[in-house]
Amino acid sequence: MNEIEDPYVQYFLSNRDSPARQKIKLAEFRAKYPEGLIFSVEGVDDKRVYFHWIRSIAPDLQYEMHICGTKDDALKLLDALRRDQTDLAKDVYFLLDNDFDGLKGREPGPEVFVTPAYSIENYLVCNSVLDDVLRVELHCHGEPQCRANVREAFSDIYSQFLEVTKSLNWRIYLARRAKIRQVGALPSKLSEIAVVSLLEVAASDTAAGDAVVLEREPSAVEIEHHKPDFDSLIPQMNYRGKFAFWFFLRWLNLLASDRRSEQSRLFGKTTSALLPTNNFTLDMMACRSRPPRELNDFLQRFVAV
Repeated sequence: MNEIEDPYVQYFLSNRDSPARQKIKLAEFRAKYPEGLIFSVEGVDDKRVYFHWIRSIAPDLQYEMHICGTKDDALKLLDALRRDQTDLAKDVYFLLDNDFDGLKGREPGPEVFVTPAYSIENYLVCNSVLDDVLRVELHCHGEPQCRANVREAFSDIYSQFLEVTKSLNWRIYLARRAKIRQVGALPSKLSEIAVVSLLEVAASDTAAGDAVVLEREPSAVEIEHHKPDFDSLIPQMNYRGKFAFWFFLRWLNLLASDRRSEQSRLFGKTTSALLPTNNFTLDMMACRSRPPRELNDFLQRFVAV
């Protein structure tokens, strides 16, 4: 009987909450790739971003990406490997988002990289990526003042977005830090959290308490205890990155439309015979982003001297 048909194995594979399930999946993965470096990541988007970042830092590095599914799945696998008495953990490393809860009480270790920012997406929403988009996709090469004006507008509207979504981030932060169970999923699209136009951001019709439903409301003591730490966060780096990425995608599409318009509000009379694209993707932004310096430090051990 092969392993996948074993009823004992099938039980753990069907139990999503079992660390053993993640361990068995890794063992099956390792059977196809018996030697070499494995980076375990949370999901497909993480695989895409880290592909570009690792290629930027260590273009000759040989490795395989193992997708766990979610951050909790990755942490279950980490727990299982730390307890493992075999050599399954050999050459397996984790690339994880910090979020608002880090490793959820686990000790850091040399096998784990955690983003200093909230998540990988925070590194994609920035002026340097925007400037590359302006130069290439929106054909503003040779127009440094035009690009500077657009970057200034972006900084303003991004600040608006972060202010509009501050209450959502605070509620998620408080739930994670006070260990209050979240009921249901977080918002899954931009329209649930904000209304974004070219020059203005407004709050959505959904209240923070309805967008982030909790098992119970935080107490006054919990609010007072956690508020100072939340207020010390840098919104661009420490607020939920997926929200910021949705905003950026929407705004870039609005920007491309404005670039095509004869009554452009941000590009003025700066014209181009080339048509701007509005095919903005995660991969396109990831390959233009700058990897965290800490990731470079983490990867140096694998780079041949």
